Amino acid sequence: MNSTKKAIGKRIEKIRRDRGMTKEQFAKHIGITGQFLGTIENGENCFSIDKLIKFCEKMNVSADYILLGKINFYDNSIKEILKDVNEEQLKNELETIKSIVRLIKSRHL
Repeated sequence: MNSTKKAIGKRIEKIRRDRGMTKEQFAKHIGITGQFLGTIENGENCFSIDKLIKFCEKMNVSADYILLGKINFYDNSIKEILKDVNEEQLKNELETIKSIVRLIKSRHL
């Protein structure tokens, strides 16, 4: 069995378990069968590129994490901080955000 597929399957299984879902619930949520999900989690099969993209968007995870196991601390932290902020609010505060970034950079020079 391919060790890469096995690792990908374990990460997908972790995402499912972290959300407290059964294989059947999770499979339905992401638009595949429970049987196919089982083969993915066991490392016997993989998502197509299209399904991987949809999965990542729906589960709010990065493809880097699914494929390579890389966790981007900044992406996850920023997503968590901004989860209740809409795009219009962000647009309105963009200059403030830029000023904060400039300040952070100037302190680390």
